[in-house]
Amino acid sequence: MMRIYKKITIQDLDRGITLVKFKDDIIWFDLIIEKLSEELFSLVKEQRKNKILLNWKNVKFYNTNGLPMLIIFRRMVEEVGGKLVFCLVRREVLENLILIKPWKRFNIEKDLNAGVSVFD
Repeated sequence: MMRIYKKITIQDLDRGITLVKFKDDIIWFDLIIEKLSEELFSLVKEQRKNKILLNWKNVKFYNTNGLPMLIIFRRMVEEVGGKLVFCLVRREVLENLILIKPWKRFNIEKDLNAGVSVFD
């Protein structure tokens, strides 16, 4: 049975890559982050996805309280031999996350094509 997602959309691309888009443009409240983590984690645990391209285009603000969830998600993906790549992250979102130096923790690409090419 196909799972219904409320916080993300997923699209299967070529070569087993899963494109994930956030539905919310402002990810602020802990409840939203919790629901988001459940949906992202289920991609790995239930659907066995391991090549995930996370499209941030719609996100205008991301609460730093959600960073541990993203780090855990990256580790989950890597533990199953996969890769997590971010793309289309807005400058203002990166500036908000600057203290944790996201470019050291995550693979961040400027656009969709660059993100897909990381999986080659």
